[in-house]
Amino acid sequence: MYALVENNSVTQFLPTLPTTWENISGLHLASLAELQAWGWLPVVTTETIPANDEVRDTDEVTIEAERVVVVQRVRAKNKEETDLDWEVLRIERDKRLRDTDWWGVSDRTMTVKQAQYRSDLRNFPAVVNIADWPSVTWPTEPA
Repeated sequence: MYALVENNSVTQFLPTLPTTWENISGLHLASLAELQAWGWLPVVTTETIPANDEVRDTDEVTIEAERVVVVQRVRAKNKEETDLDWEVLRIERDKRLRDTDWWGVSDRTMTVKQAQYRSDLRNFPAVVNIADWPSVTWPTEPA
C-alpha cells in the first residue's frame, strides 16, 4: 500500500501503484527514491483485530521520512452499538423460532427434543454474554 503525502498530510491511500495516473505513466516502475520525490510513500500498517466487545476506531496515521505508519485503533462499544448487537441476536433467535413453529401445529406432536430446543431458544438471550457476540453458541436443532 502507498500513500500520497502533500503539505505534510496524507491525501490518498492506494493498495497498489497504478500503471498510469495523472500524467505519470509507469508509476509502478519508479524507484523508491523517485516515488518519495513525488510524494508517494510506502505504508506500514499495524492491524488490530477488535474483540467482540470492541469496534474499529479512527486510525492513527504518522508520516515519517520514508514511510507512513498506520496503527489501527479499537475502542469499547458504546451503549447503542451493544444494543444493536442484542437486537441482531434477538432477530436471529426469532427467525430460528419461526422456522420451527410448524412443529407445534395441532395435528402434529412435538418431540421432547424439539420442545427443549424451542425452550432453549426462548431462554437464549438470558444465558448469553453479549461480549461473545457474534461467536455465540446457539442451541443445536434436533434432527
